[in-house]
Amino acid sequence: MPRLLILRHAQSTWNAEGRWQGHADPPLSAEGKQTAKAAAPQYSNIFRIVSSPLLRARETAEIIAESGEADTITTHHGLSERDLGEWEGLTRSEVEEGWPRYLQEHKWPESAETTESFQKRVLAAVSSIAEEIGETALVIAHAGVIITLEQSLGEEWRKIGNLCGRAVIFEDGKLSLGEELVAEAELSGDTTLEMGR
Repeated sequence: MPRLLILRHAQSTWNAEGRWQGHADPPLSAEGKQTAKAAAPQYSNIFRIVSSPLLRARETAEIIAESGEADTITTHHGLSERDLGEWEGLTRSEVEEGWPRYLQEHKWPESAETTESFQKRVLAAVSSIAEEIGETALVIAHAGVIITLEQSLGEEWRKIGNLCGRAVIFEDGKLSLGEELVAEAELSGDTTLEMGR
């Protein structure tokens, strides 16, 4: 049965600066590249990798693939982070100043992708990938993608660190959640944890 290991990308330059990313396309930071390389051996026996088309995810996928046996990396637009509209490139303090209480109330600017649209896109992408691949695969995506997937399947909201994520099982046309995937760095409290970043 298809099993997807869905990970958040490694640290990007904007993660390091505390900026919200969304569809913006900053690369991995030097630290992000190092931690992706360090994490790669635990996925060395996976032959298929699917990535968000955004640079921070693609670079993570490429680094992991170089250290393992993956012979194929494909991208899927449905794995892109939520489009955050006007918030892209802003820091948390800039968002709080321009949109008071939005973060506390889990609201998004009008220019952002709606929760319904984002949820529909993520569920369709993950189901399509699982059905098409039909085996265990590594999926490199974003915190918002993983959080939305978990909430859609009945989990409470939780923070997702860089290189952390969730296993997802696809059986009889239905998705279910497997184990949480935790990076070594998260165990020492050394990751960036904000959704959309």
